[in-house]
Amino acid sequence: MTDKKRKAGRPRKLAAWYAAVARTMRDGTPLSSALRVNGVKLGKAESYRLYRQRGFQPMVRVERHMWPLEQSGRHTAEELAAIRKKVETFWA
Repeated sequence: MTDKKRKAGRPRKLAAWYAAVARTMRDGTPLSSALRVNGVKLGKAESYRLYRQRGFQPMVRVERHMWPLEQSGRHTAEELAAIRKKVETFWA
């Protein structure tokens, strides 16, 4: 038996619709409504697990942080991109 450390677990897989649902939730829309709008059908337990999932929570936080900034119209697209990058690294 060797004393090598085991490799870390597999990287998380994120579904293609995660970003769309998070973007729908950015204005305070509940998860169930956002899922319905995006045509995703999950059971009660699955939607609960999705809301608590580590890959999904930062997406929602970033979108909720960026939404008022985008709506205010005070920032250019370049400034918003720079702010988004900083926020994503903070919440990641």
